[in-house]
Amino acid sequence: MGDILGIFKLAKPTKHLTDILIKNGIDGMFAKNRNQITEALSKEEIDVIIIDFTIPNDEGYRLCEKIREEASWQSIPIIDIVDEFSQIDMCFGVGATDVIDKHYHELSLIAKINAYRDLKKANAITATSKDLVKQISEDYEALSRRVELVAVQDSLTNLYTRKYAMEQLEIAISRFDRAGVGFSIILGDIDNFKSVNDTYGPTFGDEILMGIGQILKYHSRVQDIVARWGGEEFMMILPDTNLEGAKIYGERARKRIEQKIFVTNDKEISVTMTFGIATYNHVMPLNSSMSLVDDALFGGKTNGKNKVVVSEL
Repeated sequence: MGDILGIFKLAKPTKHLTDILIKNGIDGMFAKNRNQITEALSKEEIDVIIIDFTIPNDEGYRLCEKIREEASWQSIPIIDIVDEFSQIDMCFGVGATDVIDKHYHELSLIAKINAYRDLKKANAITATSKDLVKQISEDYEALSRRVELVAVQDSLTNLYTRKYAMEQLEIAISRFDRAGVGFSIILGDIDNFKSVNDTYGPTFGDEILMGIGQILKYHSRVQDIVARWGGEEFMMILPDTNLEGAKIYGERARKRIEQKIFVTNDKEISVTMTFGIATYNHVMPLNSSMSLVDDALFGGKTNGKNKVVVSEL
């Protein structure tokens, strides 16, 4: 019967997701509680499980754990829809394969679903057709790369995810300890974004997030890491870059964002962004460096916004 199994609360996201699946010709089974979803898993062959973690209490986490306890279900990909970025680590901790936020884009979600379904098909063919082992192996590698890329990309902005940025911070620290290559960290936050989002709606808010993500990426180098840190916050990791170089990057991006015009309902809207900057210092741990960045950003926010503030030891 169904290819996709979802568990959703009875709210707008449910209808939105239902419409997306129907529009793209994906057959789905929907369940509202843990008993229904585990019963369906026992009776049907499921390709992908989608769990809405915006449901109240900890039901989503318990469901993930329950699925992963069953040996026959452990290979089924689980995509979690989250309300807050703070939920991401917990989701992966209880067995999620992938995570997207509640403002996901249709094409991104469908790409994720198709990648996992194609990967399952490739695995099945590999197991049953020895004559196609070489070709299937190549297909498997290509699909794995697709899945890997989807897993590290933010579904809305196509920038890197917070989880990937944290991994890259650890790598940058290791590179500093090994070869003395320093790096700077920039944390940017869109000014008054909640007011814009409330006034013009979340769809327009998404357009702003995507537009700013493109600007930040455009002004970065190949080796830089540009990530959506959470909500309207963005993180930039700049290898082999001192405070002055990071400030130049921040000022360029700030001015370009200030000049960018967004249009909705024949109205022209502009937004600004505040940046905090710090350089990693080996005498202090990463969390202390992150605190410096947060303090710099907070200082810019409380002193007029639309600023680039550098934090120095």
